Amino acid sequence: MNPINRPSNGSNFPTLVTPAEKLHEALKRRGFLTRVDGDTVVLSAGNGERDARDVRSFLEASGVPICYTEQGCRLQVLCPGITGKICAELNRLQVRYGRSHIPHGFYSWRAFTKRNHGLRWNTLSLDRGIAYLVKALSEAGFLMTGGCDGHGRHEPQVYFASSYAAAWFKIAVQDRLASLPLHYKWEVVEPGDSQGSAKLRASLSAAADRWSLKLIQQDVLAIGDELRRQAESLRAERRNRFKHRSMLAGAERLQHDFAALCEWMGGLL
Repeated sequence: MNPINRPSNGSNFPTLVTPAEKLHEALKRRGFLTRVDGDTVVLSAGNGERDARDVRSFLEASGVPICYTEQGCRLQVLCPGITGKICAELNRLQVRYGRSHIPHGFYSWRAFTKRNHGLRWNTLSLDRGIAYLVKALSEAGFLMTGGCDGHGRHEPQVYFASSYAAAWFKIAVQDRLASLPLHYKWEVVEPGDSQGSAKLRASLSAAADRWSLKLIQQDVLAIGDELRRQAESLRAERRNRFKHRSMLAGAERLQHDFAALCEWMGGLL
């Protein structure tokens, strides 16, 4: 999945893009998982069951001519352009749905090792600043239970379903974030107590010493794109590395000692 790399005119959206590419970029900023296929935007299977309907409802209300196929998951753009106003309005879509249902056993070692994909989140159940990150993490096989974008006033954070998922992110992904052009510093924060939740949380940095929803969203897009590029390999590596039943006892013994859990999981071959 290759990002669009076009010259910028200083606005939020690249210049010289086709209508389908521009719609793809706008949908992605709000958190929808999409790709471009010629003049068509394709919603991936990682989206929630309401997402295709929500996108269609917005575009029809905005007067954008689209041909919808495959249960509305393929959007052929029939107009010569997508206006900046429509892109901005799409990005501002507010949370509409409540918390997603967490399946039984979602926090367990078995779920961590066996589930190929996290929850398929309805985009409008997530804050716009972190929606794409939560859904990209889920697509890469990390089990997530939600998050908050900080609303431009405090740090954004997303929540792992278990210490196992957080430790695996720390081992497999966190060091790679250093190579991305990020404004904030994103790190796994271990649970504060046995009942707490491990998080991926941003902190202020020399590059950005105050909170900006626009900058948070730019970071989220960069991290999310990287996760989606690596999604298949991350899922396969997790399944292959943690496939033995004999690992269950060690995992459960260390689940409340995050540093020891990371060391143990990192040492498994």
